[in-house]
Order: sequence, then structure tokens, then C-alpha cells
Amino acid sequence: MLQAFRTKAAGVVVKILFALLIVSFAIWGIGDYAFLRQGDPTALKIGGTSVTASQLSGEYRSEIDRLRRAFGQLDAETARQFGLMDQVVQRVVTQSLLDQAAEKLGVRVGDDVLRARILAEPTFQAQGGQFDRQRFQQFLQQASLTEAGFLQLFRKEYTRDLVTEAIGAGARGPDPLLDQLYRYRNERRGGEMVFVPAAAFTDVGAPDDAQLQSVYEDNRERFTAPEYRALSVLRIGPEEVQAQVNIDDKQLEEEYRARLPELRRPERRELAQLLFADEAAAKAAQTKIAGGADFAETGKEAGQPPEQQALGKVTRDDLPPELAEPVFALAKGGVSAPVQSPFGWHLLKVSDIEPGQEPGFAEVKDRLAQELRARLAGDVAYELATKVEDAHAGGASLEDAAAKNGLAVTKLAAVDLRGQDAEGKPVPLLAGARDLLAAIFQTAGGRETQLTEGQEGVWYIARVDTVTPSALKPLAEVRADVVRLWQDDRREEEARKRAEAILAETKAGKSLEAASAPFNLKPTRVEPIVRATGFDPRAAVPPEVNSRLFSTPLNEVVTVPGREGVYVVRLTEIVAADPTADEAGLAQLRDQLRQQVGSDLVAAYAAALRQRYGVSVDQAVIDRLL
Repeated sequence: MLQAFRTKAAGVVVKILFALLIVSFAIWGIGDYAFLRQGDPTALKIGGTSVTASQLSGEYRSEIDRLRRAFGQLDAETARQFGLMDQVVQRVVTQSLLDQAAEKLGVRVGDDVLRARILAEPTFQAQGGQFDRQRFQQFLQQASLTEAGFLQLFRKEYTRDLVTEAIGAGARGPDPLLDQLYRYRNERRGGEMVFVPAAAFTDVGAPDDAQLQSVYEDNRERFTAPEYRALSVLRIGPEEVQAQVNIDDKQLEEEYRARLPELRRPERRELAQLLFADEAAAKAAQTKIAGGADFAETGKEAGQPPEQQALGKVTRDDLPPELAEPVFALAKGGVSAPVQSPFGWHLLKVSDIEPGQEPGFAEVKDRLAQELRARLAGDVAYELATKVEDAHAGGASLEDAAAKNGLAVTKLAAVDLRGQDAEGKPVPLLAGARDLLAAIFQTAGGRETQLTEGQEGVWYIARVDTVTPSALKPLAEVRADVVRLWQDDRREEEARKRAEAILAETKAGKSLEAASAPFNLKPTRVEPIVRATGFDPRAAVPPEVNSRLFSTPLNEVVTVPGREGVYVVRLTEIVAADPTADEAGLAQLRDQLRQQVGSDLVAAYAAALRQRYGVSVDQAVIDRLL
């Protein structure tokens, strides 16, 4: 994180949010914390700082809801595959090392510096560049942070940045390297090319039996069917139990009373503010407004245009306590006395008041019924799943256990590990059941899986009725596909031969246009282009042609295999890059190189801190958290 987001554009705020989200990823799937009740082992020891298992698990658990809101549901296996726990551990270690280094170096961030840095943070600024309290509050709400908690995180992250920025401040790339790198990246090459499409060769004949058998044998993997399993599946989810969820008016009334604070629409006030750095300026503006001056005009004279003054409609909870009380004590049209907050001195004007509203029971009854039924359906599905599991464990067959609880077992003739049927189509019944599919293909024929949870509160038990091993499909069954593959190969071969014939004519002295004319082909101009840095299907010049242009001598003609045919390409022009003629581009490259060198220095510094303070990781403890 400290390296990937070191640019000013990213800002400390992005780092904080990114750190919170990464921690959220790592928590996913943590299931068994019983061992924490038997002691609190140390998971990480970083110099003089110890991070216990309970500290890690507590931080993780607090972020689960945030992850769900931001990304939806992710299972434990996905988190493990991404190695997110390792990333979190490394982040925690690096942050702790930098915190200890900052403490030893005496690096501190005072309140005034912190306030100025937050006011300058682009994330919290309106279009005019002024601090926008509403944006700040929205960020805190989205991140589930209190203002005090955010300030603490911001201060720590900013302190770490001061250390890392000091380490990388003197970084720069050597001038000779900068010169060569600029010339390499910005050299341009152009030429001409002819494309010989494989699709132009429509009549390539048909293979004989020997050729057909050869293609079939050479592509066995392509013609091999996956392992299939015939299944009996019991699905227990909200959809299956909707009929068993009964809701009466009494329950809805209780739900209404319980959720009334949430259902109420709070009082909202149209608010404008003027923000000053000191009390004297705020009082001077207040006096002017009290004398009859217009609020907005007074702000404009202070360099605050109306679009920066407007905070829009806010509720009491949208404002910090020091502003909420005076704002909600004002009458419509009223202007507050100067009010101090961590961001300066405020004058606040209420231009409109929208009274709070409390919806009646009848108004929200249908909505509450729908939401309550969906929630209870999930609970009922879980209860039924445990009843079925108990009945099945007690000796009842899967079908009998299901029928006893008003459920039905579904037969599936063939399912592969991807959840597709024999025709390669997804099986809807198994949508979102990745863990179940993994269990199914680890279960022997005639046996059942354990009760397995899928997505959105759905539970499954599956019996593997039969197993059809993976096998090479008979040639007779896939004959049409084998013929098509042979013909595609022949078309590509014919395209290659034609391209080589054109190439031979150019080597004999003909122009590319003359050499390709007999085949009704015409060259196209390749305007000088820079060296491609990656695959871009939208590029005017195919990436394979681009690559070959930059590895071909001037005026040389070559053939280049493409995805649907063969190119014949001649390099006719090399435009050397001149660093002295592109001051802005050179400066940009210099800055990129400086950042890369700076990142290397920071990485080396972090490695040195590891050696200095010592880091130990108890992997067994961490593994227990997964």
C-alpha cells in the first residue's frame, strides 16, 4: 500500500480506505475463534510491538459488513486463493515498522498540520477546491468511521508518509538511463502491410481417414469429455420455504415499532456556510451580515463563491456535534454566530427547513412484510436444513428426510466440476454452489455430501448417484469437429504459403503492392507508431505486427502469423526519438523513474527496519484464523 499509492493524486485518504478494504478481504471465511478463548497467542511480533490473534480477529470481524456493502459476498476459498491474509500481514508489519521508526526519529504531526492536510485533501474538496463538509461526512459514513477514528488513522498514515517521502525525496534516475529509456519508449516505426486472411480459402477439401485419425490423436485433450456425476440434490433456500413463512399483523406491528427510528425521515435543513481560518474574520463577516449584507455576497467577497458555500440538505447526524446544535437551533433564514470546528470558524445559514416525517403503519406495511418474509425465509431455511441433516444422520434416506420437512430432491443426469451439464450449459439449481461442487467431486459414488452452504442463505445436500469418468470421446461422435479443425489448419497453411509467395516476390525485387496484386490484395500504410507496451485489441496495428516492426531491420520484409491469417510487413521508416524536443514527456518519464527508484529505496528501508527491529510471524496462529 505504501508503495502503490505514493502519488499525491491518490492521497492519504485512499490509502486509509484501501487498507480497510484489504483487511476486510482477509477476514472473509474466518470461522473458528474458539481457540482465542483458551488464550490469546501472539500472531506477530514486530520489534517491541506484539499483535495478538484476538487483535487481528477483532479488526477483521469489524470489517465484514463493510466488505459486503462494497463487494458483495466472497467465500473463504477465494480469499485464500488471492493470498489476502499474507498481504494483510505484510501491511501490518510494514506499518508497525514505520510507526516505530517514526517514533525513534521523533516525527510528529501537529493538529494544525493535520487540519491543513485534511483541508487540502482532494477527496473532500468541492469543484472550486474548497473543503466540503458534506463530502467529508459522506466519506466517514461510507467507511463506517467516526470523525475521531478517522483523524487517528489519518495522523498515523500521514506520519508514515512523511518518513517514506523523506527516504525517497532524493531519488532520481541516472541521466544516461533516462536518455536511453526515453529513446527506446518513444522511437516510432512505420511501413506497409498486406493481410492474407485464412477465411479466403474456402475449398480446402476433406481429410482422409489417416489424416482424420492423426488430428484426432494430436488433440486428445480437446476431444476429451470431463468427468460427470449424476446427482440427487436437495436445495433448501428462501425460495423453497416461502410457503412456510407465515406473517401476521402483530409481527408486522412489532417490526414497525422496532424499525421506526430507521423508517422515520429526520428533519433536514438547507444549509450554507462560510468558513474562515480565524475567529476575527468570522466575526467581521457576522457583523457585516447582521448589518444587512447578503450572506452569499459576503462569502464571495471572502473568496468563497456560492457553489462552495452550499452544503445542501443535511440532517443532524450529517453534522459534527459542534455544528449540529447551533444549526438545528436556528429558525428559517437564521445565521449562526461563529462556530469553531477542527476545520476552522463557521458561519452557518439555514435557508429552508424540511420537517421530519414519521410514516404510518399502513404506509409501510407491505414493504415491511416483504422484507420480513425474506429475512424469516433465510432463518426458516437454516432451521429446515438442520432438521433434514438430523433426520438424515438418524438413518432416514435423503428423499425421506426431505419429504418429512416438505421439501423435494431433484435429480440431475450429468454435472461437471464447473456446474455445467453434458451440453455445456450451466445448471441453474447449482448457481452459487461452488463449495458444494467441490465437495461433490470429492465424494465417492453412492455417498452424500455434508450439509453445505451456498450463496444468499441457500443450503445443499447432494448424493453422488453415479460417476462417469473423464474419457476421450469416440471419433465418430466428434468427427465433424475434427474435420473442422483439420480444415482450419489447412486454411492457415494456405494463408502462410500465399504470404511466403508474396515475400519471395518482394525479395526478388518487386514492390509489396506488385507482389500482392495477383492475389487481389493491396498493402495498407502503417503510420509511424510507438512500441506497444501491452496487448490492445483496439489498436490500429495488430500487436503481433507492432512487435515485429520493432525487431526488423529497415526495408526488410517479413511474414507475421496473426490470429485469423498471415501478415506480410515491410519496415520503411524509423523515426528516432529526441529527448531535447519533448521537455514535458522527458519530465514525465523522469518523474516515473524517480518514483520507481524511490519505491526501491523505501523497500530497502523497510527491509533494513526488519533486520533492525526483528519480525516474527506465528504462521500456525494465523492459519487458525482462516
